[in-house]
Amino acid sequence: MGLRAWEIHSMHEKKQTLRPGYVRRDEAAKYLGVSVRCLANWQKRRLIPFSKMGARTCLFRLADLDAVVARFRQDSIVG
Repeated sequence: MGLRAWEIHSMHEKKQTLRPGYVRRDEAAKYLGVSVRCLANWQKRRLIPFSKMGARTCLFRLADLDAVVARFRQDSIVG
């Protein structure tokens, strides 16, 4: 027995409901231009701040992701 259209729509809405300024792991990885596995490694090494919601859901603030990009910035050497 498959899902009804309204059940699929309801599931999609629940997945999209986040606090403004927060993204899930897959969206955070895309935002940073890295793989989901790389982002998970950064989490494990505590290189990136995140909020753990339950057993599986991790949320990332966009402001924190921007700070990570700034922290990893490399200045060029002009000779």
